Amino acid sequence: MSSFKTNLKNLDWMSDETKVRAIEKANMIQYKIGYPDMIMNKKELKLYYDDYSVSDGHFANIYNHRKWSAGKDFQTYGKKPDRSEWGMYPAQVNAYYSPSFNQIVFPAGILQDPFFVLNFMNAVLYGGMGTVMGHEISHGFDDSGAHGRSSETAKAHRG
Repeated sequence: MSSFKTNLKNLDWMSDETKVRAIEKANMIQYKIGYPDMIMNKKELKLYYDDYSVSDGHFANIYNHRKWSAGKDFQTYGKKPDRSEWGMYPAQVNAYYSPSFNQIVFPAGILQDPFFVLNFMNAVLYGGMGTVMGHEISHGFDDSGAHGRSSETAKAHRG
């Protein structure tokens, strides 16, 4: 992140005021790596999946999952957003930037081949993951993410 902020300071096309605000925003990015904390807490995990139903049939399980997932969504209506929620399951091979929360999320699934292979040289590992991280960070400053949470409102919502 320090290289990103250094590069911001050296941009000749960006106003000084915008550079200061961009660096403030970069300093406030929240990182979620691997999996949500609740996964390691048996009591929280049981409570989270308490009303999840598994059956013998494939299509019944798809239906049960969608019903459970919709129920989880409905429980959030009218409530303050939960900054600890993850928008992906840990096994998913993907990553994302959330402009609403100024968060970058790297589920554990992306920490595997081809992005992360233990017997590769460290430089290759850092390059592969660094590319994904840089890509996600840049979303906070592209034409969509730039309109996300400013430093002032992010401070008020930081959890």
